[in-house]
Amino acid sequence: MRRLERHPESRNILKGVIILVVVLLVVGVGVCTYLAFFTSTCRITRVEITGNVNLPADYIRKLSGIDSYKNLLTLPTGKIVKNLEQDAWIHSATVSRQLLHTVKIKVTESTPKVMLDCKGTGYLVDGYGKVIVGASLEDFKNLPRVYAGNMGKPKVGSVAGNPKVLECIKVISAMPDSVRNILLLANPFDGRGYVFNTRPGFQVVYGPATAQKEKNSVLQAIVADVSNNSRNAAYVDVRVPDEPVIKLN
Repeated sequence: MRRLERHPESRNILKGVIILVVVLLVVGVGVCTYLAFFTSTCRITRVEITGNVNLPADYIRKLSGIDSYKNLLTLPTGKIVKNLEQDAWIHSATVSRQLLHTVKIKVTESTPKVMLDCKGTGYLVDGYGKVIVGASLEDFKNLPRVYAGNMGKPKVGSVAGNPKVLECIKVISAMPDSVRNILLLANPFDGRGYVFNTRPGFQVVYGPATAQKEKNSVLQAIVADVSNNSRNAAYVDVRVPDEPVIKLN
């Protein structure tokens, strides 16, 4: 049986088409590379900053160092994030590109949970115990003030060094808003455990950082009852949450 063979001209045409496609691809990649990296096609012209509350956008932009870079594609996003997270106010940051000219910076700021009173010097501290910034004790009076005892003055960006102070901050941070918002002063060094003075005037004997969920639930109910019924409490002891002690004036 005679074998059919492809005509030589057909093979030459196919080969020519393949070569043409490869050449076009190479040229196309070259043109795109040139436009992207050696022209203003992907030049950064817009920086969008979101998530900031306490930090001005201009400060965030300067802190990021983004103005040192021109090309969107070669922007070192990891370095920009690292620059931003050096500031204790910034808990985390993300940096993304939007073709052709836009950089998006989103920051999540640290949330102050307490005012740390360290030998008369105030510091805003987040729920993890990280020192955000120094602040006057006369400011941010809506935050509970935590007595730091003889703890040395912490560095901004560091974590409160005294274990009792650090644990007290975490205990406060874990409380429901309705309970945390009435706290005025916190003493981590009372022999009865953590003890809080409240804005309504009564004292809370919390005890150690155990059974926090149960203690917080009891406190939440007591705070609601005192508020709704205009009760005048002297102190509340929730060291044994199943048997809380409430003394009324």
